[in-house]
Amino acid sequence: MWKLIFLASLVMVSCSEKIKEPTKEDKINVIAAPLIADEVGDLNILLSKAKDENISISYRSLAIDKIRAKFIDYLSWVSLANINSQEIKDRIELQKTLIESKWTDYATEVVYKQLLEKNYEK
Repeated sequence: MWKLIFLASLVMVSCSEKIKEPTKEDKINVIAAPLIADEVGDLNILLSKAKDENISISYRSLAIDKIRAKFIDYLSWVSLANINSQEIKDRIELQKTLIESKWTDYATEVVYKQLLEKNYEK
């Protein structure tokens, strides 16, 4: 019986709480998170293919070429010879940070444009 009373009081408290409007940061994260995950996921897939010594060198080289083309900022000179070096590992982390910054900046711009449009309509 006490469990039922406790549960009823929890429901009453949670129903009485006001539903909060998402913050700007929440809105930014909702937009940026899937974009970041998608691009970092692409990078991780290409890296795993490039590092996989169980597949042919030509497929590994193709993965390296795609990394060089798509992630030119920090990984333009990655090769099969240096893919496992500490310098490349550091550059991979820098590239991931850049991806995160790029999409967070994009999402911030989208959210602020929405806010401006909403305020303009008033």
